Amino acid sequence: MLKGEILSAVGRDANNEMYPIPWAVVEIENTDSWRCFLDLLKVDIQINNSFHWTLITDQQKGLVNVIKELFPNSEHRNCCRHIHANWSKKHRG
Repeated sequence: MLKGEILSAVGRDANNEMYPIPWAVVEIENTDSWRCFLDLLKVDIQINNSFHWTLITDQQKGLVNVIKELFPNSEHRNCCRHIHANWSKKHRG
């Protein structure tokens, strides 16, 4: 059996519906694989100026630096579900 990780990105349309844009299977989720994936995404959907873009991620290590590098003018936020899950691990009760 082959093992790997799936990287994906979704967008929102004019009706506020989510739709998948790209996805990729990589050997391991790390800074290099995210850089390659997001660089291809940037080229494919022609993001020349990231000023009007907001990226929401799952707090993956290394991803923040890649976003700052490739999308320097974008807004970056963390997914609420992941913030809550991480907070709940630290503050039980």
